[in-house]
Amino acid sequence: MIAGYVYAAIALLVAFLPYILGYLINPPRASSQKTDAPYECGFEPMGDARMPFFIAFYVVAILFVLFDLEMAFLVPWSMILKTHFSNDLLCTGWLFLLILCAGLYYEWKQGVFECLSSRSTDRPDTHSRG
Repeated sequence: MIAGYVYAAIALLVAFLPYILGYLINPPRASSQKTDAPYECGFEPMGDARMPFFIAFYVVAILFVLFDLEMAFLVPWSMILKTHFSNDLLCTGWLFLLILCAGLYYEWKQGVFECLSSRSTDRPDTHSRG
């Protein structure tokens, strides 16, 4: 029972020690208007920081992350399948791929990729309002 308290105390110490050491080594200073500015590169900000951006870039980034994570699951799956082959493992992997392909097909049918096409002239309102 006491060992549990010792482990909890060590865990709390390890968790909070970096914060305490950081505060002791470099205490917070009074802030100035220059250091609190959103662009601290020596230049005055040009325009509004909340400029509209093309939503298609966001969609492409989300799809990239989705399929990047797919690879993070499929590479270890293929290595395990190579060494420990079983029909259950094979069916699970194919089911995972089928669900991802169904999601890609759904996105395609919804027209997510239409705004990326250079032939698309009648684009919907794809700019965010900031």
